[in-house]
Amino acid sequence: MGNSSKMFKVETLRPLPEAIAGTMMAELPSGDILVTGGNGWENDRKFWSNRSHLYSVNEKTWRAGPLLPKSLGNALCVKAANQWIIFGGANENGVNDSVFLLSVENAPAWKNVGTTPFCLVHGAAAADGTRIYFVGGTPSATVATVGLKQLWLGKADPCGLIQWQPGPDFPGQAVSIMSAALWQRKFFVFGGYTEQGCNTDQAFSYDLKGGWKPLAPLPYASRASTVIAMENGIVIIGGWIDKEAIPHVWFYQPETNQYEQLSELPVGIAVASGLYSKSAIYLAGNEDRIKHRSPNAFRLHFGE
Repeated sequence: MGNSSKMFKVETLRPLPEAIAGTMMAELPSGDILVTGGNGWENDRKFWSNRSHLYSVNEKTWRAGPLLPKSLGNALCVKAANQWIIFGGANENGVNDSVFLLSVENAPAWKNVGTTPFCLVHGAAAADGTRIYFVGGTPSATVATVGLKQLWLGKADPCGLIQWQPGPDFPGQAVSIMSAALWQRKFFVFGGYTEQGCNTDQAFSYDLKGGWKPLAPLPYASRASTVIAMENGIVIIGGWIDKEAIPHVWFYQPETNQYEQLSELPVGIAVASGLYSKSAIYLAGNEDRIKHRSPNAFRLHFGE
């Protein structure tokens, strides 16, 4: 990238209407950004949400969005077969196996389209075309539980129905709360949290022809970063280091297997939902300290 940090900009947006994290993010055909579900804390008790918020990129304002069929947080939201699909996650009743599809035929609405063959939370996923990659996760909503190594490969159709088959096990240390992105048909996985309560700096890539390959380790051991693929590489944002949410933004260049620090956010963030749209990364909602949530929202992009 070479001096790319000089061209990387961080713009603070109007905050979400509520302080929440573990949300799922999608984009409507209009270009509006949808932030849905999540969890937060009230009076030292954790709650789960089925609410959604729509951000107008043009007007830079928030409004209410479509409700999820049930409260859900820390789920995975991917775009496959040109449809936004949510699976995994958990709520006050335990871990979720339902699959939800964002319908945009009339007014935006989430609808239940089936279940997964696994019932896991705190895994990592990404999609490319009709192919979905999902790895890790735990069968318990408790964070410090053993992460599974199973890779699942899904094939989605336009109705949101997914045919899953098991793939080769993740070769690294078993973790949960890792982060993932899909870049040039390769699945990249970074960081994570062990059963012993330690972060890791491990990084791996997977493709259907070559299998799993180790990558250069992260600059530091972390979990719950937001990882976004762009045209020229992968951006790694925030995360937890021990009990501290960090503000760092790094760029990983797959072709050189190297990391470069781009910038820092005004505050530390972790467990933030994000997506890449029209040459910019949008982030909304996050954990900023233990048992606390933030409504912060940001737009990150390269340019003057």
